[in-house]
Amino acid sequence: MSLVLAVVLASCGRSNAEQDGASDDQWAHEAVELFDTIAADLADADRFAAAAHFADSGVLDLQAWGGGVHAGRLDIAEALGKTLYIEPRAASGWRSGYPDLDVDVDQLFLGAHEAVVRFDAHLFVGVPWVQLYAVGDDGVASSRLYTEDLGHVDPAMRWTDAPQHPFYDRYLEVWSSGDQRRLGEVYAGGVEVRDALRDRHVVGLEQLGRTMSGATEIEAGPWPELFRYDVGDRHEQIAVFQRGGSCPSLEARRWVFVDGLIVDETRYEHVPSVRRCEGSSVEGWWTGFEESPNEELGIGTIAIDGQQIDVVNAFARQDDLVRWLFERYDLGSLAQPQVAAVWFPPSVDCSVAEGIAKSEDERFDGRHTITLCFTVDQLSSGWPNRQWPTRVVHQGLHELAHVWMYDHLDDLDRRSFLERVGLATWRDPNVFWPERGIEVAAETIAWGLAGSERAEYLIQPVPDCEELAARFALLTGERALTTCDADADGA
Repeated sequence: MSLVLAVVLASCGRSNAEQDGASDDQWAHEAVELFDTIAADLADADRFAAAAHFADSGVLDLQAWGGGVHAGRLDIAEALGKTLYIEPRAASGWRSGYPDLDVDVDQLFLGAHEAVVRFDAHLFVGVPWVQLYAVGDDGVASSRLYTEDLGHVDPAMRWTDAPQHPFYDRYLEVWSSGDQRRLGEVYAGGVEVRDALRDRHVVGLEQLGRTMSGATEIEAGPWPELFRYDVGDRHEQIAVFQRGGSCPSLEARRWVFVDGLIVDETRYEHVPSVRRCEGSSVEGWWTGFEESPNEELGIGTIAIDGQQIDVVNAFARQDDLVRWLFERYDLGSLAQPQVAAVWFPPSVDCSVAEGIAKSEDERFDGRHTITLCFTVDQLSSGWPNRQWPTRVVHQGLHELAHVWMYDHLDDLDRRSFLERVGLATWRDPNVFWPERGIEVAAETIAWGLAGSERAEYLIQPVPDCEELAARFALLTGERALTTCDADADGA
């Protein structure tokens, strides 16, 4: 183990361009340059230069350090001036202006639309942290900070005693066992596991178990800490592992937890490891990346029946999609979903799914929001006289259905629906998602509002049309726009 680790550390050192020898023909050199520049700006205590790497509509989440969620370059610059990037922790007693910080990018891991960056700020001792980035054509769209998990109550103990990370150790033990039955010790039943770089994923313990026999052996990574994000009931961790095989490499894994089990795992590739082991890899946001402010993107506002809705990262066609989706609720005689914002890519949330509904979004004062992970280029249906692709219609109506249900279904409604469809749980993360009542209900509402030409229902087996119509009526008290008459178009 010590020899293998030494090889990895020698080959996978810090990612600055000088040490990597980065040039135009090296994989992901644009990503390396971007984050090295951000680190240099932070080291220079130039918060405005650091904030300039964000897009006009960029969002920085510093809640893991007790800060807030900051939107827009000016707000982000002001927030950076109050963080450890620029000022030391209050406990250091520093009161005489900005210290001389040395900020480095220690490691860089990539997904096709994201980056996981481990920074280290050297003051009296190194203080590491991790940030998860989503990057678009005009800069950083969003970033979430993860604070160091020391594994001790007293930070001073990190230099004298080994940190204690029981879940990390159990995770390694489960994967080392090769026993598929043990996956339930660390994963929820409906877990989704993704390769963020190559856009591959598996769903559920059974599918994940099939990958176990061919999985590369993993061991503990080279650092003694994890990084965590704990805000309200949201708990995430980012951990680093060493992979074995003919070319040892590093990999970062982001875990989202519910009730102590992983419900979502996303894996990110280490840039120096890919360069050393593969030479090149798939393309991503860094391919031809150039930071250039784009005035067409930002936080715009549209009015729908008197409701002011922020639309983030949207072009005009995406604005039109939002209006169309809300119009379906009007046509179906349903109350408008109360949404503070609709977010389009790039977004850190788009690593999780094609769409997400948040009941309480900290970026918008705890109000409901949805994210639709479709770029403007994905909104062409490719069919004459058909405005939107079926999957876009379905996903948009599905996420709005979640928001509508937050405000319009009570416990009795939920129990009645579960009884009708023969399910036992509304949203238990240990249950595979097609067997959760909340997802079956959202699928039902999306189906009923789409109209017969566009209606889609993804959960198999698909109930017959009359049953879906009855379920829609039970949930909403209205008749579905999608009809069971073969001659009707359900418009």
